[in-house]
Amino acid sequence: VITLGVDDKNQIINSSKLDRKTVSYLSNILALGDIPEKLGSAIVIHGDHFYPKVILIRIGNPKNLTSNQFYNVVLTIAEELKSLQFKTLLLPINQFINPSLSANVVAEYLVRGLIDASYVVNSLKTINKVKKNIFQTIIHYDGSDLKQVKNGVRHGEAVMEGGNLTKDLGNLPPNICTPKYLASIATKLGKEYKFKVSILDKKKIEKLRMGSFLSVAKGSREEPRFIIMEHIKGP
Repeated sequence: VITLGVDDKNQIINSSKLDRKTVSYLSNILALGDIPEKLGSAIVIHGDHFYPKVILIRIGNPKNLTSNQFYNVVLTIAEELKSLQFKTLLLPINQFINPSLSANVVAEYLVRGLIDASYVVNSLKTINKVKKNIFQTIIHYDGSDLKQVKNGVRHGEAVMEGGNLTKDLGNLPPNICTPKYLASIATKLGKEYKFKVSILDKKKIEKLRMGSFLSVAKGSREEPRFIIMEHIKGP
């Protein structure tokens, strides 16, 4: 599957870098007017001689595309992918880059959007678990953007790893996700990523006279934990 942007003039962006037969085939389809003018609208095209499946997505004037608009575009692409059978996704990112969207930002938002849209709740299921389609994603970019793309991918993966952990914890029932359980997760993260974690138990909390916190904690049979995570190695 390849994803190609369509501008406000109903033209495929960066079409000069595509096979001529592909451009002619897709242009004829675009001329039929099947893709709405609304930014983020998408259609899936089958049968191109070079790419078995093509996702055409409306991004309007590429020079005016914002980061929020681009992220929504990625989410739309991810939704379209859910109904397709494929093994490889090709994403040429030059079509999305503009003065306010660097290769770094585009790569990061691509990774974040694809991971975000693929999140499913399976942690508490013993049967009927949702099967995720595992596929290879190829980001096509100019060679000079290699460092930016690598940084964007790495940052996007880190953000979504934290985001998915947060979702997992939020989806757990309270009899599992107790203060003690959260403290164990925080301690594990501290060891894995080399940052300081301090866990205050009830006695330490009382010593610090944290009355409001203790009042809330009285609503549970579980003793409270106050978790402090100090990450001082960021940029």
